[in-house]
Amino acid sequence: MDFDSHDLRALALPITTHGPSALVLAAVALFADDVEACPTGYTDTYGESTAGYDCNSYDALLAINPATAAIPSDGVLVLQVAHTGAWGQPVLDHASITVTQNDVPVPGTIEPTPLTDWAVFRPQAAWTPGVHHFTATLGNPGLPMQCGADMIPVDFEFTVEAEPAVELALPTITGDETVQVTPYLSLASIACCAGFAPSEFQSGCGGSTVDYDPAQCAPVQATGALQVVMTGTPAATGTTAGQYYYTFAINGSEQMPAFDPFQFGRQDSQPFCASLTVHDFGTGDTLVGPETCFGEAVADQLGGPYPLAPPASITCPLQQCAPTFEGWDQTMCSPYDPGEPPTTGDVPTTGDAPTSAGDDSGGTGDSDPGEDDGDKACAGGCDLGSSSGLGLLALAFVLPRRRRR
Repeated sequence: MDFDSHDLRALALPITTHGPSALVLAAVALFADDVEACPTGYTDTYGESTAGYDCNSYDALLAINPATAAIPSDGVLVLQVAHTGAWGQPVLDHASITVTQNDVPVPGTIEPTPLTDWAVFRPQAAWTPGVHHFTATLGNPGLPMQCGADMIPVDFEFTVEAEPAVELALPTITGDETVQVTPYLSLASIACCAGFAPSEFQSGCGGSTVDYDPAQCAPVQATGALQVVMTGTPAATGTTAGQYYYTFAINGSEQMPAFDPFQFGRQDSQPFCASLTVHDFGTGDTLVGPETCFGEAVADQLGGPYPLAPPASITCPLQQCAPTFEGWDQTMCSPYDPGEPPTTGDVPTTGDAPTSAGDDSGGTGDSDPGEDDGDKACAGGCDLGSSSGLGLLALAFVLPRRRRR
């Protein structure tokens, strides 16, 4: 499934993989808003020599590997496949396969599964327990050498256990949830002591930066995001586990396949429910697990923007003024009323001219142009990239001095 890299409010990605049975799933959790630089372009990793080749236009079989070293007596041999071209039986037909036990051939067929890049070898008769030998030649006539070899050998052993697959249990999900509150920064969502004002200026990558003095000004709106690290409980263990894969679903909509053990990280602006469905590689049967819901108890803290209380360190009466192209018109100000509904950029009500700053303001009203630019982030269509690992789930509530919106 493809994800919109700019929709950070609803992101679900697997964050751990283990063992030979695992999919090649990236450990990605994009919960940060800021990066240091904008992308500079794409460079062809393979250089000009391969620029004329579209390897995916060739049906070629590049590798076959067993998902597990052992299978139950009533199971199938699950195989992970590397290939180019469309997934299906024509790709697998590039393999000449022989399975033997004690040098005696075991007739059977290799078949694609509904899960892309995964196939099964199914014997014509029941397996005989013991060690088996799998050999194959993967032939890709006419495949350009830049895309892979025209002849690839495969050789491995696997064991058929004496016991059949165990009965499945319903797969379940547990999770740890956290609410991340992020100040909403705009000229209309900041309040300042009299005589002070935020400023806004254009910055790289098509966005803008809001600058303000945190000793005299504060964001008064915020957005809330639910961040959940979910862990799936498998439906089976032992050799039976290798006969199945799972699909992870949010609110009943399938998101991605997964294997045991697995975890998922998701950020959303509203409560959601998650579930796992287990799929039998051999029969195609499915078993749907129960839904587990997250965020219902903190629903009033999600979404936004909604009012955010200024820090206790600011004791002066706050005001808001009409936004201009680069800052505020301080002849059009009104006292900040925390009881008013949050705005998303509208001009505040017209008020009297500001009083002079001479009480608790302790400043000149200028923004600080010397602030470090290292906390800027791309906006307006830039590819923000991603960061990996659970470290990004260690959340902190920080009021940034500058932030592109």
